[in-house]
Amino acid sequence: MAAGNDLIMPGGSQVFLANAADAKTRADMARSASRILSMVMNSDQFADKYHVSVPSATPATVNTTMVSNGQPY
Repeated sequence: MAAGNDLIMPGGSQVFLANAADAKTRADMARSASRILSMVMNSDQFADKYHVSVPSATPATVNTTMVSNGQPY
């Protein structure tokens, strides 16, 4: 998480995960979980299954988001 990873696939050993959990705060884990769940809920598969609309990313919205985060597109 300190390196900016919210999820590493395919996973890890239980010992590794337990050590990682001890090293991180609850707030760090909650932040990562929130970002992962947001990604899932904004997916087309989620929208199709639960009949909801999700925002679509266009070059303009990506540019706006990146510029607001100080990253030129």
